[in-house]
Amino acid sequence: MSLASLSYRDTGRFSPIVLDYLDQAPALQEHYTRPPTAQGLADAANARTFDPATRKALCSALESQYAGMSVQPEVRRNLDLLAKPNTLTVTTGHQLNLFTGPLYVPFKLLNVIKLARTLSTPEQAVVPVFWMATEDHDRAEIDHTYINGNKVEWPGEADGAVGRMRLDGIGEVLHTVDELLGTGSHADAMRVLLRDCYRPEYTWAEATRRFADALLGRFGLVILDADDAGLKKQFAPVMREELLNEVAVRSVEYANAKLAEHYKVQAHARPINLFHLRPGHRSRIELQGDHYQVLDGGPRFTLDELLNELDKHPENFSPNVLLRPVYQEVVLPNIAYVGGGGELAYWLQLRWLFQAVQVPLPVLMLRTSVAFISAKNVERAKSSA
Repeated sequence: MSLASLSYRDTGRFSPIVLDYLDQAPALQEHYTRPPTAQGLADAANARTFDPATRKALCSALESQYAGMSVQPEVRRNLDLLAKPNTLTVTTGHQLNLFTGPLYVPFKLLNVIKLARTLSTPEQAVVPVFWMATEDHDRAEIDHTYINGNKVEWPGEADGAVGRMRLDGIGEVLHTVDELLGTGSHADAMRVLLRDCYRPEYTWAEATRRFADALLGRFGLVILDADDAGLKKQFAPVMREELLNEVAVRSVEYANAKLAEHYKVQAHARPINLFHLRPGHRSRIELQGDHYQVLDGGPRFTLDELLNELDKHPENFSPNVLLRPVYQEVVLPNIAYVGGGGELAYWLQLRWLFQAVQVPLPVLMLRTSVAFISAKNVERAKSSA
């Protein structure tokens, strides 16, 4: 295999806002706190503090989530390191695509593994974290993958937060995969691995954790499901601020007005950027007159009732795409987030939201992009040049 490198700009695949961010263009500099450079990462690490109670909640959630698994030595080491008061993290996140879905997902995970190793020192460990988007409710985006050009789909209906769904009917999917993988020792090993990780009794979150851990746990990757009551309790003050003062829409609209002078805006905030979770549903919350209505036939609350529900059951509330980054940074001692171009574009809308809720904004790192070109196609390109 031979390797060739192109600059992100030369690929022609990235939006102007991402390219300008990488070039530290003046028009974007007020939309982030530190640039994606070695110095920016070092400054973020030196400045990052983390609440001990939140660290305790984080470690408790992780220990519970790994309790039913055989924990790999490097993962065990990093779980223990996370309990130390000065350990930091670098993070990437993604939807729970079937069998990881697009190839760029494992590349994102490898990016945070490498970045954590680069930033770790004998005095301060940095742990790589995969934030599973378990609360996402768009099943149609995650219920399929492609193997050798063939679409493989897990049939079923949307049923609320995807991470909570049981893998009913996964046996037929695995049978299809058996046929598509072909022959060979690697194919046989993958068949065994998939059947071990994707079982009908597991939830989608459990299966994804087990599969990602089987692939990359030996490098110390820690996998977090933030659909957790203890972690939501730490995030409850921000959710309360959102319900009382609509802080996200105010902050994001301010950023959007500035960005729109030069770029296409990636995402738009709603007056309330929270969902309510109940069995089979993840539904938006709307202020209707003097009451708050959970859509899709959900409950109706007065403001006092809604705040009481938040106090007693923070696990019943879920941030949307704009508040989810804030949740991540509240519950992780994070210094960098690795994402694709679309992700970085909406993160660049959030500088003033993070400032408003007094949460540190991490350094934003663009994930690695790779294209594989067969020898035959390389020769074709040469002959037609």
